[in-house]
This record gives sequence, structure tokens and C-alpha cells, in this order.
Amino acid sequence: MNPMTNVARDAATIRLLKAHLRATARLVYTGKTTDANTLLRIKPLFVSFVCAHLDYMRDAFGYKLRRTTPGQKAAIFAPFRDVWLPRALREMRAEDEGKPADDVEETRYRHKRNQGLSRHGQPTGEPCVQAVLGWQLRDDAQPAAATSAATSAATSAATPAKRQRSELAEKAALAAERRRAANVQPDCA
Repeated sequence: MNPMTNVARDAATIRLLKAHLRATARLVYTGKTTDANTLLRIKPLFVSFVCAHLDYMRDAFGYKLRRTTPGQKAAIFAPFRDVWLPRALREMRAEDEGKPADDVEETRYRHKRNQGLSRHGQPTGEPCVQAVLGWQLRDDAQPAAATSAATSAATSAATPAKRQRSELAEKAALAAERRRAANVQPDCA
């Protein structure tokens, strides 16, 4: 484990995440809060980020990849979702708009009722995060006023969320292939 303080470690992780998102994810802030299928999903970003920076995650947080792909049950998923991603997106939006980060509203999530069951077989009904409000992949982004029934009818058969997952999975697979060729890291895709 790295002896950095939590604040310094979080700041370094947020800078690394911003660089990763700018390089790989093609994100754009649209301000849209409806149509969860087009909004940004968290898990594909998490998988892509952790796979690309596995050494850093191990050194800074003691993260050990137990299976081939990182998942929501990992100890670092909660800080990714609750601290690093919201702050990185807020700072990216502030940089794009030329404002200080504190002048930009905080990143918010769309929640849905959890369909999972408790240990006793009863529905939990607790909310879980579904998507990031206002953010989309650049290919799918349109101004909120420009969307219409005609536009939605003209979209392709694959939903943007599926395209996002497949594109990020493909990038993670390429990174894993490079690591495999160098015999440096385990398969993360």
C-alpha cells in the first residue's frame, strides 16, 4: 500500500481518471436527464479504468483482481462511484466551460429501484445507481431540444448503452492483449 494520505491519493486518482476519460471515453456533457438508455453508465467506465491502471490500483489501494473483470463488489468501486467519478466529471465540465470547478453543479446520478432480493428472499426496494445524469458518449450526444420521435426512430438497433459497453470492453481487451504480449499483467478483459 502506498503511504500517501487519502486526500492526496484521491486527488492523484481523480487526475488519472480525468486523463483516462479524455483519452478513451469521448464523453460530452449534454444536460439531458431523461432516457437512461443514452446516459453514461458507470460500470463500463470502472472496468476500463481499473483494467488500464491495474498497477496503480494495486500500489495505491491494494486492489487485487480476483477474476478476469473488476466488478461492483470490489472495495474500490464505491469510492470510484461516490468520489472519483463525480469529481472528475465535474472538473472536466468546468475545464470545458472555462469556469472554476466550484461554479459547476455537482455530478448527479439517476437512481432506480433495486430489483434484487435480500438474504430472506424479499425485494429490497433500495435505490441503486443507474446512470450519470447529463453525460453521454460523444457519438450519441445531441442537444436536449434536438431530440424527437423522428430522431429516436432513426437510431440504430443497438442501444447507446450497449455500444458504450462494447466499445469500452474492446479497448480493455486491446490493453489486456498488450499486457499479455508483454507478460506483465493478468488478463483484465
